[in-house]
Amino acid sequence: MRDGQASERIQIGGGARRLEAARLDDGRFLVRLSPEPAPDPAPAKPKAAALSPGAGLDAFAAASPFGAALIEGEDPFAGAILEVNEAWAAIAGEAPAAGAQLGPLLTPASREEAARRLAAGGAGPFEVAPAARPSSIAHLYVARLAGRSLAYLVDVTEQKQMQAQLAQSNKMQAIGQLAGGVAHDFNNLLTAILMNLSELETRHPLGDPSFEGLARIRENALRAAGLVGQLLTFSRKVTVQRETLDIGELISNVTVMLRRLLPESVGMDTDYGRNLPQVRADRQQLENAVMNLVVNARDAVRGLGGGTIKVRAARVSEAEAVELGYKGAPVGEMALIEVADDGPGIPEDVLPKIFDPFFTTKAVGEGTGLGLATVYGIVKQSDGWIEPVSLPGEGAIFRIFLPVYEPPVLV
Repeated sequence: MRDGQASERIQIGGGARRLEAARLDDGRFLVRLSPEPAPDPAPAKPKAAALSPGAGLDAFAAASPFGAALIEGEDPFAGAILEVNEAWAAIAGEAPAAGAQLGPLLTPASREEAARRLAAGGAGPFEVAPAARPSSIAHLYVARLAGRSLAYLVDVTEQKQMQAQLAQSNKMQAIGQLAGGVAHDFNNLLTAILMNLSELETRHPLGDPSFEGLARIRENALRAAGLVGQLLTFSRKVTVQRETLDIGELISNVTVMLRRLLPESVGMDTDYGRNLPQVRADRQQLENAVMNLVVNARDAVRGLGGGTIKVRAARVSEAEAVELGYKGAPVGEMALIEVADDGPGIPEDVLPKIFDPFFTTKAVGEGTGLGLATVYGIVKQSDGWIEPVSLPGEGAIFRIFLPVYEPPVLV
């Protein structure tokens, strides 16, 4: 009896009744028998059983969205795999055969690193790459219980890609700020140099022995000014003068100028889609972006002795933009400008670096490494997106996506 009271379920006359008792102050007891049958007691909740030698994956692990594997022994890389859930095959790229080991299912480098960290007492996450999907990234967690090991595999490929994109974006922003500050100061110095040069040219006109040297100085100063202009565009430190542009007209004007720059061994095809849209952008900058892409394509095919450059303009839907590589395409239609070539393509290890300023694969003196960086800056200033697509030996494609401008309806 606790605190002077007690309650018990008893059997009386073939039925169960609730008996309650209470201690009174004078030492007597008050006993009360419930007239209604007492309800059956609730069944006791079963305790979670530890993994026994004959048990398999529990229901939670079997139905989880991440991979789970039950392995014989306490060394997950040496024991035989007894059971895996369905998610394991989707993440690892293959379902292991009966009796297979975990080690061969991972790339050698990632397996060795995970084994080393596991031996040092770690339980995860270990960053590994499945052998059947070496380009993907997964986190491996290991737990030991009752002489067996549980291995959990979580796909983090998309997360790692987003982290890399964020790091790249931060790096580009930092370089842009640095380059923009330096270019702004250098532009002021060039302005002073050109002003002094103009004064010297008035003192040494044509026919003067110094005139030729001054002309070369002016030529180099103007080239430097053009380079500074590219830096300022990349760093978004120039004033953008947006206007309403017709994509078809802009591409037509640019290709007419560019045909004069192409050698006879390089052809150019243009493709204008139907119902081409208008965009709001800086005409000079957007023309400069397209020219940079065409010149790069020209250099790529010229190295093979010749080829063809294709310039396409079109109106695309959100679904079409996503299919063409713009994964974060906004709702609505987009204007597309595409420059493609049938050159050697861009190597896989080079593709992530092509928009970095001062990065170039051209020979010394043939490129500054600012062409594509400038294109990137121009497109971003225009609220657009640029997507490069290339496979070695199959040429390269650069796609510029710009938001469609719909002029307001006057009433």
